[in-house]
Amino acid sequence: IPDARKHEVLPFLGKDAPAPLGSEQGGRLAAIFDVATDEAHAWSVLGDSPIRDATGRVVGFTTTSARGAITGRTIALGYVKRGESGAPLALAGDAGLTLES
Repeated sequence: IPDARKHEVLPFLGKDAPAPLGSEQGGRLAAIFDVATDEAHAWSVLGDSPIRDATGRVVGFTTTSARGAITGRTIALGYVKRGESGAPLALAGDAGLTLES
């Protein structure tokens, strides 16, 4: 590269990155779930399992899960969808959230 061009600032040719997921503009919100499982499934909840609210409506999905070595509880990570208003379709403490496996 010639010395004259080493410090030349070139125009940006790409496009802006999309808003991060979970941001006000994103379509979903990252969430952690404490899952009540039977002994046979204590170590795993299937990824991509639908998360349903008390009415049976799908409000999100899981991505992964694991059993806590100290707590002995099954924890799943996933996403909760946002409604048209931008508010999450489910909130912490909502009763009746279930995972379909």
